Amino acid sequence: MEDSDTRPQDEVRVALRSMRRRIGALTLAVIVMALMLALTAAAVFGYLVEFHGGEAALIGGGLVGGSLLGFVAGWIAGWIARR
Repeated sequence: MEDSDTRPQDEVRVALRSMRRRIGALTLAVIVMALMLALTAAAVFGYLVEFHGGEAALIGGGLVGGSLLGFVAGWIAGWIARR
């Protein structure tokens, strides 16, 4: 009887490990995409600064800074939620 009871538990453990790996890979992909988005936005606003001076730098810096702060705040909130 014990043998039949442990098999479903082992299957659940294997499934959970697989899900954990997939979620980790998904998290890494989202982080890389967020960083690529920040770099792209910085490049666009850098191009605008060349033509329009300080106003574009102020707007671009505010947007990129706000998005990075939001990303960090979300990262910390996720870390706290996992504890």
